[in-house]
Order: sequence, then C-alpha cells, then structure tokens
Amino acid sequence: MGRAYDHPDPISFKYRMRQFILRRKHVLVSVNPNTVAFRSNSFLVEGIKELKKCSSPVKKRDTEPMDIDVSCENDLTNETLKEKDCIGDLNLDFADFTMPNEETDGFEYVLGWVAAKYKHKYPWLLSLEKKDNWVGCKDWGGLQHMNDKFSDSFVKLEEIFRKRHSDQLCEESQALMWLVKLAEHVQDIPQDVIQFYFRCRIHFRVRELNQKLSLQKTI
Repeated sequence: MGRAYDHPDPISFKYRMRQFILRRKHVLVSVNPNTVAFRSNSFLVEGIKELKKCSSPVKKRDTEPMDIDVSCENDLTNETLKEKDCIGDLNLDFADFTMPNEETDGFEYVLGWVAAKYKHKYPWLLSLEKKDNWVGCKDWGGLQHMNDKFSDSFVKLEEIFRKRHSDQLCEESQALMWLVKLAEHVQDIPQDVIQFYFRCRIHFRVRELNQKLSLQKTI
C-alpha cells in the first residue's frame, strides 16, 4: 500500500485502497489483442487494427471530404450520420446532461491527461489551485488540474462522445474526425485539444471493453 515511512493522508489512503481492491491494470491498444472472443466474434478481437487506426491522429488526406479541419465546406447532415448505424438522433441538449457523481473522478483523470499534454502550449488551461481529488492522488506521472472554467466545455465534449458511441464503440472509419466535426460549436477550447480529448476517450473505451471481455472469459 505504500513505501517505507510513507504516511498518506486520508484521501490518498482512500484512493490507494480503491486501487488495491480494483487491481487496476493498464492495457494498451496494440495490434496483438490481449483478449480472445468469448461466445461471440467481438469486434475488439476481429478489428483491433481498425480500432487502433481510429485512435490514431487524423492525417490530412488529399481528398476533400475527410479533412480533419472542422471548417471544411462539407456539410455533415443528420442523414449522413444515420448511415453510420451508430446513434441516429444526436440531439445535443446540454442542459439535460450532467456528469454522474460516480464518474467524476474518471472524468477529472482524463482532463488531467489533457492538461498535462498542453501545459506548455496552453498554460491557461491549467488550474493554479491544488486540489485533493483523484488527479492529485495520481499526479506521480505529471498529471495536471484543469481550470474549472473549462469544465462545462469538456462536459459537452463528453456528451458528444457518449451520444455518438453509447456504451460501445461504433464500427466506423475515421471516428475521430466525426467527433471533432460534431464538436465544432465548442469555441473556447483549441481544436488540437479537442482532438486529443477524443483520442483519450477512444483509448480508454477500448481498454474498458477489453477488460469486460476478460471478465466474461473468467465467468
């Protein structure tokens, strides 16, 4: 639970105990799958290369329609989105969406990754206040606290991700580009930060689904 002569404060002990109980493992997205299909042909096993491609940076293409620039002239209508067989009705009513309390720590953890990534390029994204939360417990690798005034904007990005992919991942090409296009109305966050946030969410969703498959295999 800790090093010699290490006396954690109560909140650090709480998170260390939770980490010990949950036995958290860091599963990376790789070409070689770390799970096998159980009673079904899972797209995580069959299409792991495609998922890795979805979570990779979007490269600019020579063709006009698939440019990552959200200011492109191509109008992605609701009819086009429905053809993807994901979530047909993307009615983004942000007033009705709130982050569940039990998921707040995980959400702040993802924001900690984003803030650490751009702490030099966009220092105004960081919070100057020291907080006793999940990021504060996990900041051994350099995680940073996101400025609270941008929290609402990232909640909007989270709603876009959830309504686009639900609790799974859509089997679609260039998933990152579609998410960035849907978030073009979020003006107070730079586009490269938005893109990195969605990359993190895709990565963590793949890891979550891999862990569920591993759990099903042991049942």
